[in-house]
Amino acid sequence: ALNAKVAPPPTGGGNTLADKVQKAKNEIVMHIDAICSRVQELRTAVRTATEPRQVVPIAKGLIQMKPKFEAARKLMPAQPRGKEKPKPPDKLKALAQTIKEVLTDFFYCLVGVKNFIGGKKIEPRVIGQLHGLITDINAAFMLIKPIE
Repeated sequence: ALNAKVAPPPTGGGNTLADKVQKAKNEIVMHIDAICSRVQELRTAVRTATEPRQVVPIAKGLIQMKPKFEAARKLMPAQPRGKEKPKPPDKLKALAQTIKEVLTDFFYCLVGVKNFIGGKKIEPRVIGQLHGLITDINAAFMLIKPIE
């Protein structure tokens, strides 16, 4: 385990907190890996879609998750973001492009979280908040289903 050492709180009893923090970090990484493989599935679904209604549930699901990603971003130093491109006129292509951009943006954020929690001095409170957000995001990602 990288960076297993977490400074104990001044009140003592650091071992249990350090253990909890490490457990939370491990779970965050596990969730992120699951989300990233889901992102790939959704990218494929978008790429192979033949009509807008197939990808609308994906778009709606991602829109609902945006606040959680923004909250995760606020807990970390600034992250690179995917660039938005001008929208093509075709509705399916426009929707697909928007979804891909959002997925790319989320992907950068997730990689950012992974790198951030690997750092040295992060408050356990921040780790706890990120853990909650990433757990929720993972659960939400599992609910997104493209229409066959």
